[in-house]
Amino acid sequence: MNGSPYLLVSDEKGNIFEDTSLRVVGREGNKVKLLEEKDFIFLPDGSDFFYLPKRKAVGLNPKTGNLEISKKGYAVSAFNAPAYTQTAIAAWIKEKDAPVLPLFAYTAVGWHRGKFYTTALRIDPDIR
Repeated sequence: MNGSPYLLVSDEKGNIFEDTSLRVVGREGNKVKLLEEKDFIFLPDGSDFFYLPKRKAVGLNPKTGNLEISKKGYAVSAFNAPAYTQTAIAAWIKEKDAPVLPLFAYTAVGWHRGKFYTTALRIDPDIR
């Protein structure tokens, strides 16, 4: 992988696809965090995806070095399998009429060379 994976976005029906013009960035609180290859792991088995309605996906344009809003769809996040803790939240800008989201872990997630990647650490080594 060369830098961050491609940003994942979703249409209004929840169909997920990559935006190859932007790379994944994360959030820590209200600050956007640029991510490096070392920040990512393969998406663990048992993880799930969330489409985030009325939340515009934010990514890094590698050609300009600027943060941009994806024109291709809404933000997508991962809900990592048990035993993993997120290290960065998905980055988005909320629209005025965005619904309230339930309390889940909205982890940054991306796509690169046929695989999903997320920002997480395995904290429980026990394989059940």
